[in-house]
Amino acid sequence: MLITVASLLMSLLLGVGYLYLLRLWGDRETDFRSMAQATAVGGAISMLSAIVLYKVLRLIGADTFGVFAKSFLITGLFEETAKVLGLFALYPFLKKRLTSAASTVVYISCVALGFSLIENIHYAVDGASGSLLLLRLIICTPMHISFCAFCGWAFYRLTKQIGDPLVLTLSILWAALLHGAYDYSLTASLPFVVLAGVILISKYQMSVLLRMVKKAREPQ
Repeated sequence: MLITVASLLMSLLLGVGYLYLLRLWGDRETDFRSMAQATAVGGAISMLSAIVLYKVLRLIGADTFGVFAKSFLITGLFEETAKVLGLFALYPFLKKRLTSAASTVVYISCVALGFSLIENIHYAVDGASGSLLLLRLIICTPMHISFCAFCGWAFYRLTKQIGDPLVLTLSILWAALLHGAYDYSLTASLPFVVLAGVILISKYQMSVLLRMVKKAREPQ
């Protein structure tokens, strides 16, 4: 029990620390109160969206899917789509705060943090072992944030700039691909090098995005 509680608290602190660094790097004007609200409300909405999507898919026989299909379709595509839906639900309330691609990346990261924390609580209540929770503590919460980062950038383009849904669709598919590969490497017990490769690619695409966002904010 003590390990479970400690793991959940550490997961929260790790996610908050990650968001704090993103805020410092991208948009320091993003206020902590709205970030906390986006984490709680957006995370809950995204989790409910994912549950609804799961239920619909089960009606057509998702329980018979293999590990590969479950990782990429259910875990990858549905969970990343759910995060974007969470941000869409918050958009009427955050519209004035989404002033740049950087701030939008921060807010979708808040949604991802909320989603990950709820998922971790589910694992804890469901009786996951301390070692599994420790693994989730180390990598899962930061990975949830990293997967959907480009979706935040594409969301800003859709709502504030070009208005092209294709870019957002492609960003969701890219996030689903990374998330699916990550989940499959764990559930199928693939060699550690595969998991490490997915993590490195995810972190690299995050660094590329942050450089893009920073460059866009610089005076021309």
